[in-house]
Amino acid sequence: MARKFKDFVVRDKPRKRGPLQHKKSKNKSEKRQQKQTRYKGGGK
Repeated sequence: MARKFKDFVVRDKPRKRGPLQHKKSKNKSEKRQQKQTRYKGGGK
């Protein structure tokens, strides 16, 4: 016989990211417009 789930603990929610903070991931259009400067220069 299944017991009822009654001990529900409300946890504090994480803070929302405000403006001018880093994102977790970029969407497709943001990835495409990102400037690729990683391997620029230094080649002989």
